[in-house]
Amino acid sequence: MKIFVIISFLIVGTIFSQNQYEIEKSGYLSEIRETRHGLVFSDNMGSGLYLLSGNDVEKIVESPNCGKFYSVDADGNLLGYKKIREDGSQTPAIYDLRSGKITEVWEKGDKCGQVSFAKGGIYAFMVDKQLVVIRDEKAEIYDIGHYSNIAPVSADLNYVVFNDLSDNLWLYNLLKGDKRKITDKGGYFYPEWAENGKRFVYRSFTGDLLVYDIETGSTYELGTGDNPTWNSDGEYLIFDRKVITDMTLEGSDIYISKFDGTELKRLTAGKENLMEPTFSIDGKRVIYHNYEGGEIIERGFDFNDFRLPDQEKRIKPKLSIKFYEIQGNGEEVKTLDIPYVNQVYDTPDWHNGHSSCGATAGVMTLAYFNILPKWEGYCAKPSPHYNNWGRYVAEKYRYGERAYELQVDDPNGNPAWGGHGYLWRGGSPRTKMSGWLANHKVSVEFKEPPTYEEVISEINSNYPYTLCVMLTTAGHIIVGHGIHQERTLIFNDPYGNKNTGYFNWSGKNVKYDWPSYNNGFQNLTGVPWGIKTRFGIFGAADSVVDDGQLDKGFYLHTKYPATMFRWYDRNVGYANNHMWYAFSNGTTHTDTCYATWKPKLSRDGAYEVLVYIPFSNATKVIYKVFHKDGMDTVVINQKIYASQWVSLGKFNFLATGNGYVRLGDATGVAGQQMIFDAMKFNYMGDFISGTEEVEGVAGGFKLYENYPNPFNPSTMIQYELPERGMVRLRIYDILGKEVAELVNNEQEAGRYEIEFDGRGLVSGMYICELSIGKQIRTIKMSLVK
Repeated sequence: MKIFVIISFLIVGTIFSQNQYEIEKSGYLSEIRETRHGLVFSDNMGSGLYLLSGNDVEKIVESPNCGKFYSVDADGNLLGYKKIREDGSQTPAIYDLRSGKITEVWEKGDKCGQVSFAKGGIYAFMVDKQLVVIRDEKAEIYDIGHYSNIAPVSADLNYVVFNDLSDNLWLYNLLKGDKRKITDKGGYFYPEWAENGKRFVYRSFTGDLLVYDIETGSTYELGTGDNPTWNSDGEYLIFDRKVITDMTLEGSDIYISKFDGTELKRLTAGKENLMEPTFSIDGKRVIYHNYEGGEIIERGFDFNDFRLPDQEKRIKPKLSIKFYEIQGNGEEVKTLDIPYVNQVYDTPDWHNGHSSCGATAGVMTLAYFNILPKWEGYCAKPSPHYNNWGRYVAEKYRYGERAYELQVDDPNGNPAWGGHGYLWRGGSPRTKMSGWLANHKVSVEFKEPPTYEEVISEINSNYPYTLCVMLTTAGHIIVGHGIHQERTLIFNDPYGNKNTGYFNWSGKNVKYDWPSYNNGFQNLTGVPWGIKTRFGIFGAADSVVDDGQLDKGFYLHTKYPATMFRWYDRNVGYANNHMWYAFSNGTTHTDTCYATWKPKLSRDGAYEVLVYIPFSNATKVIYKVFHKDGMDTVVINQKIYASQWVSLGKFNFLATGNGYVRLGDATGVAGQQMIFDAMKFNYMGDFISGTEEVEGVAGGFKLYENYPNPFNPSTMIQYELPERGMVRLRIYDILGKEVAELVNNEQEAGRYEIEFDGRGLVSGMYICELSIGKQIRTIKMSLVK
């Protein structure tokens, strides 16, 4: 049984997923153990070790993650933990409950492991790839070939169990010096020995408990479970079992089982979420805590009937959580620049993003691969700002011949669409996220669970890895994209940086420790599933500009009144089997949707500009070519072409210039499907005089640059007609408003000159448009007063 049991319980999932983040922020109890001197426990951040003696609580140890994976010796007098300083250095340490003394048992370094205890005052820990055993104050060194933060020795000191890079477990015989691999699929961690040294329990990334028996070599599967504790004779385990539906904690209760999975019994059944049980030293009581209430609960226990009596003792200790930011803990080995989106602060203001970690993580991956155009959205909190990607999380958009318009309400009851609606409508991120990314042409591979070795291999190949992790009790989705040091990865966390306390706006490039490892950062705790993502990212444009080169030569306009729901696309086209299209509008001067193609040319000269048209039904589209000598308008009937390059003419361009081509939807003919695909600029030689027309395309008439330009108050405009025709010469301001009509009649072939008087107009840029039938030419004129 996996930790995620998928149930169609959408309403509960979206309403209550916010609670787990709030509880993480306020804090809760963790890792309760009874000692000879009282109860020792930590907080959810692992920021300290607390001692509860009677009703008095004292924080006895305080350092980053000292409360993670600590151990207690068999006599209940010593605590073994890893001391990590804020400069990142670490050393194994022991706290003596009798004297309150802390002893650092090895010199500080960058790879030291947790302390484990054997009988007779012996203890052990890892230093890099060596196991150090301290016996009678003397060190014994064993080279086991792997660094493993948790490498506990058996009580009789016959064995040590440890992790490898693939998250498999190995058993090393300290007496014989040989080792054997006991798991082969990866995704296993946190082994804990029974006191009799005959067996140990370990966990899977997917939330299962397993027991390995040394004598028989057998592995027993106990099913879903977490936070196991052995009884004193090593025959039974007590643990919690959580019910998690659609990344929402539905319940958690206490169970007991014999080591081989038999005699399984549920000990609690109530409304509280009860977690992290442990046996008292005498074995006559069970101690655990309630997740939301922050209370430690003690109840008697009788092994004869496996029953917890109703009588209980409760105490609510006060936590004093400290947040740390580790500095100087190694240098980044590898990191990718992933655009950051916060699920709360960077999504639309009307959207409650507390349940949108999956959609937000997915959008960050799509942004890194440069698949979707920037779609700027205004966000008011925590301070006014804009984000280019957050609207995809909750607003309707189109891509891959799909409309992302499935509606799911957010925790506030507001309708949401986009990635959030797709992932939560009839499923969850676990079941639908791979398909959503694949719909955007991303190559995906779902892994349950992924191993550390697989994740870092992808990152080293420049591919991000989407991970579902147990940073929160019910799961959370983040994007892995960097390696900080061994077993510490770099992530974009859509909910912020847990190291400083959820939630916040600082989730870009945060560092988290891999399950069962401890470099002072918050621990992923578990990795139930992940998605390997790959996509061939386009480089910058050169003389060919494709629609896949977003902001690298190709620009798709998405600002108001355009939206990504007004843009359409098809999985056909030139270089990337993709093209965009929009429907033309009935105006002639105000584009709603438009695109530009800007090449990077190697030399000055004349270039033939060609546009690729897969298919179209638009009989009139208006290309504006901005070149060295000004701007020309070329009208094309896209409908007559199919899967071919079409010439717009020959124009002069500078290699260092700002030449580009623009196509907008303002054609004067509404409802036609206009195609936006690739453009190429073919070098033809030295500059040409004037503009060489393409027969049947530009019509052969010319509009020359006005003189003077800039002008005040008047300027002369010249144009040339190759044949008789109906001529209109109009002036527009920069917003497309007509300010003057200079000609509107039929004229014979020839060259004409007309004066335009700008008195009465304000300074600024104006457009002069010459049209003959369906053919149009335009120039820009600058009035300076």
